[in-house]
Amino acid sequence: MEPILTSYAGMLEQSEFKQWYRYLNCRISCQYTPEEVSFLMSKPPYYFSDYEMFASSPKLRQNDITLLNQIFSGIEGGTIKFASEDIDVFEPRIISVRHKAERNRSLYHISVPWIVLDRSKEKLNLTEFKKDTGTKADLIRFLPKLQKTMGGMLSRSFFRHGRLGYDIYREVEYRCRYSPLLSPMLVKDVLYKLIGAKKLSVTNRNGQLHYQEMICY
Repeated sequence: MEPILTSYAGMLEQSEFKQWYRYLNCRISCQYTPEEVSFLMSKPPYYFSDYEMFASSPKLRQNDITLLNQIFSGIEGGTIKFASEDIDVFEPRIISVRHKAERNRSLYHISVPWIVLDRSKEKLNLTEFKKDTGTKADLIRFLPKLQKTMGGMLSRSFFRHGRLGYDIYREVEYRCRYSPLLSPMLVKDVLYKLIGAKKLSVTNRNGQLHYQEMICY
């Protein structure tokens, strides 16, 4: 597989860049894909990717920040120290990223217009390794357990009043005893199978997707 190179840039204030850099670091540390973070935020699949690639406003809503802080609770996001002459610069500046996707990893080369202490050439370089999701046979054996777990949650009215992606994933994670085979994407796939079977519905409430059981009268 030949490496895939992409570049993107956006205008961010210093505080916005620190927040963006922290959440990118946290996502990589958790080995989540951008789509998985979007699901945990109860947002459309492209939501976090657009934020990460500067395709949307750099200003997150307060409920987004609250959810991201829950999702990444206890995860070290990396701190950045600017040279004294660059501290508290409030006007937006251009942040550029070169992304190189290889077979088993992705490399991020981040260029900023401020002097960053302890970093050569004012670049912040991050490496993301692809998550080991086990063998196909492992997943085939695990999937019935996951489906049974989520079916049990449905029968016990867990979804009666509507649930956010994060709440669903944490409940499944607990019930599956924190299996290393579990991922937000697997949970999402089973959720949408339940929606396809007309056992659940998904509705948008105040910009967040809620998954709710369908009541038959």
